[in-house]
Parts: sequence; structure tokens; C-alpha cells
Amino acid sequence: VYSSEDFFNTTFWLFVLGGIVISLILFIFTNIIFNFLMSSVAVEARTNGIQIFLIFLFTIPMNAAMSIITAYLQANFNFIFPAVVQIVFNAIIIISLMLFSDFLKIFVLPVSFLLGALFSVLLLYMYVKSKIKMMSLNVLLVRHHFFELNALFILILIEGFSLSYSLADRFFIGNVPQGGIAALNYAFVIFML
Repeated sequence: VYSSEDFFNTTFWLFVLGGIVISLILFIFTNIIFNFLMSSVAVEARTNGIQIFLIFLFTIPMNAAMSIITAYLQANFNFIFPAVVQIVFNAIIIISLMLFSDFLKIFVLPVSFLLGALFSVLLLYMYVKSKIKMMSLNVLLVRHHFFELNALFILILIEGFSLSYSLADRFFIGNVPQGGIAALNYAFVIFML
């Protein structure tokens, strides 16, 4: 019998491992990606873009963990805690932006996002840590039939396409005035709050 907690654990670890794999693949192909997206941009802007990209890569496994834990809590009719965590996430971003803007300059947004994601995933993990069990890769793969892995791959592909909007936006970075993307991101965080 495959219980809902077994499904949660299997899905949680597959998404976290999938997030780590995606981060590693993107890390390996960082230069190729930036050669394609930012070939006509000045070297300093390109270097900053790569550093910001690398910071955001750390958030992929954390966002995968947050999404699965949030879905699990909502499936169990716990809508309040994930919403509170999202508010805390946004508040950490805004507070970090106000406190560290002068110190971190252009890196304030990715660092703030990383801090918010780290704190949020820790809050969610602490809330469900009694439900999460360590699993070996072999157990993960045996528990899921080919169809379930195929569906998981399709979900990851869909999420990847939704992230491609951000990459497409960065394609036009050379045409955006300095600080324009940060202003749009600030506006988005305020909108989410």
C-alpha cells in the first residue's frame, strides 16, 4: 500500500534532487547560456549577470522543496501556514532590500531572494520534519513507476518553461536602463505582498 506520506516523501526527494540536478546542469552551461543571452552586453554587466545567475541557482532546490511541502500542507487543508511563510518570504526580501542595498548594490535582490528562500524552506521543513523521511535513490526510483516519473518529468518541464520568461526578459537586458530590472522586481515583490 502506497500511503499519502510515502507519496509526499518520494515526491519531495525527487523534486529536491531534480532541483539540484537542474542547478548543476545550469551551472555547467552558464557560459553558454550567457554567451547566447548577453553576447552584446558589456563585460562588467555580463559578469554581474553571471554572478546573479549563480546566486539564483541555489534557490532552485529550495523552491522545489517549498512547492512540495506547500502542496502537501494544502492537500491536508492547511492553507494558513504556507500563506504566512509566503508573507515572511516577501517581508525578508523587502527588509533585506532596505538594510543591505548600499552594501550589496546590484546583488541585493538575488541575495535577499536567497535569504528569503532559505528562511522559508527552513520554516516549512521544521513544520513537517516529522513527516519527512530520508530515502535512498534506489527506493525513490523503485517506488515510482515509469508513468509517475514521466508525469514528474512533464511537471518539471512545465515549471522550466515558466522560468523561461525570466530568461527571456534577461535577453533584453541591454535595452533596459540601469536599475530598471531591479525596479520591476521590487514592484513584483510589493504586488505579491
